[in-house]
Amino acid sequence: MTVRPQQSDKSAVVCSGPRRGKQFTYALLDERAPQAQSLPYETALVELTRRYFTGHSPATIDDFAWWSGLTKTQARTGLELVGSALIRETVGDQTYYLAPNLPLVKEPSPTAHLLPNYDEYLISYRDSSPVLDPAHAHLIERQNPIFAHFLVIDGRMVGAWRRDFQKDTVTITLRRFVTLSDTEEAAVRIEAERFANFTRAAKVIMEQA
Repeated sequence: MTVRPQQSDKSAVVCSGPRRGKQFTYALLDERAPQAQSLPYETALVELTRRYFTGHSPATIDDFAWWSGLTKTQARTGLELVGSALIRETVGDQTYYLAPNLPLVKEPSPTAHLLPNYDEYLISYRDSSPVLDPAHAHLIERQNPIFAHFLVIDGRMVGAWRRDFQKDTVTITLRRFVTLSDTEEAAVRIEAERFANFTRAAKVIMEQA
């Protein structure tokens, strides 16, 4: 279900469309999401707030405002309207909001993930310090999307990566921010092979930047 607040006829007309090869396209929103519901502002704000914290718990008001583009006043109003539907927890001087009854998923350690640039795991939070050591923040080439993908092991960002395709081979080049153990390197290799299978590459080559 797609929802949007009631607004003027000059808004919500065009949205992203399907990829055409490597070309990005645009489409009419009414054609792309024909089942979209137009909701009153407060109803839409409640739904947006509930969905964000359901998919991104635990998170703060600042995180929600950062992700949504709302002002902090609007974000705070959304949380007030949602009320007891979210759990509130204070850690130190920071208040987090969580959706209740979220399933606990525990992966074996170490588990590696090769995440793309702009992945929700990092960009949907204003403060990335829980998953990224501030000492490594300058190593992220945010202005260079070719080398701005995220290498994450056990929930922590420990490097960046890029991929290059040639015939039936994908080359994954890693830039490690820390020294990885043998088991962590093995976990990265497993993830690289999963990526190669996903892209239907017959072979994966691992390189160091």
